[in-house]
Amino acid sequence: SVGLTCANATYHIDTKCNEDQYWITQGFCRQSCFEAGRGYDNDNCCPSTTDPITLPPTSAPTDFPFSSTTCSWDNPPDPYYVNFENGTDSTGNGLSEESPFATIAYAVTNRLPCQTIYVLEGLFEYSGTNKIVNLNNVWDLKILGHPNNVAKPILSFAFCRGAFLGSNVTNVEIAGLEIVGPNDDMTYEEAMAARNETSNTDYGYNSRGIAIWSGHHIYIHDNVVHHCPASGIRVDNGDYITIDSNHVHSNTWWTSVAESAIVLATSVSIDQVTSTKMFLTNNLVHDNVNKIPYLNRGYAWDYSPLTGGCGNYTPCELGLVEGCPWQCRYGKLTQ
Repeated sequence: SVGLTCANATYHIDTKCNEDQYWITQGFCRQSCFEAGRGYDNDNCCPSTTDPITLPPTSAPTDFPFSSTTCSWDNPPDPYYVNFENGTDSTGNGLSEESPFATIAYAVTNRLPCQTIYVLEGLFEYSGTNKIVNLNNVWDLKILGHPNNVAKPILSFAFCRGAFLGSNVTNVEIAGLEIVGPNDDMTYEEAMAARNETSNTDYGYNSRGIAIWSGHHIYIHDNVVHHCPASGIRVDNGDYITIDSNHVHSNTWWTSVAESAIVLATSVSIDQVTSTKMFLTNNLVHDNVNKIPYLNRGYAWDYSPLTGGCGNYTPCELGLVEGCPWQCRYGKLTQ
């Protein structure tokens, strides 16, 4: 059969063909995958008779520009190792694959400057209500799937704030992990009920995979992040950010704050450099949808960001649907 050629998708051909399940299902770049010797099962493509599709060029830095002033990545400490299933969180462990820590959180707490944490494949199921890994004030750290892993280590969470969250994060790399949220275990009725509560403390419906609220020089790549109720990956108030080659899908279903799968928000420059410093590149993103209407409790009854004002509509003041234009109900309980 004649398949689809992808002229400048070398990265995808080398990493996605016959390996990524979504690519296998969709049959992306079928002709090019076949010609590269990485064809899908049972493919037998004849020479292409179609014009090649040219994908947008990517320009993410091949060597991410970490900028530590407290340590040297050329002379780092010995790496830590984490094994969810066979590790022990105690002093004296973590320095070998044979005697690893049990959790990333413990390794992060006991890190040294310019520390690398290698995570061995396995499953970590978090049943707490906070976050799996606290990244507050974390600098000079790499959290990486072990290079010899066959499968990505999986971090799964239920009703909590999310997987990796923090503020004031600098010179941090997160790569080679799979993060699984609880979307499949939540319902529309539950999420709507949480949205409409007067005092909404059900943060679990707004939980995220990776969320960094401020920081710079952050490199998030080659992760799979899915089924998180809010964003899969986001960085707010950041600079020198690269989010590259992640598979982010089936997120944002139950959030009431209108989040997206991958977010760069309110970025803040830390210097006077005018070249490109923020990169969203090579990410595979699909099936992320807001199923819950947006709610902003800060909106006054007569305010709308979509129109000049709603003060002339009594039904809006009374919190009614009928007689209150939809523009005036945007972000309100009646939306």
